Amino acid sequence: MQSSPMPAITPEQLVLDSLRDMLQGYVAGDVAIATVVAAFRSQTPALALPEAFPRVLDELLRRLEMADVFSQDSCSFSSTGIQEQLGVWLDKAEASISGRTG
Repeated sequence: MQSSPMPAITPEQLVLDSLRDMLQGYVAGDVAIATVVAAFRSQTPALALPEAFPRVLDELLRRLEMADVFSQDSCSFSSTGIQEQLGVWLDKAEASISGRTG
């Protein structure tokens, strides 16, 4: 029985994987928030996502920066919640890209 070849990893998937790793590093305390924000801002344009994605991402990154400034939690949002929302954003971006290429 012959196994089917593994699907090629696209450049977009590499970007998503890199951003997931960066976010996990931040959650673990190994990566600074400025590094995470810079990575998301510099790498996501390569994903060519629908118009709403960059707007939502910008708002999430802004909130993450503000939560970091206010000692991880402010009265209006928490960095933990924003980290989770960034994970959801990555999942939706991956689904959008998969739908476009699959």
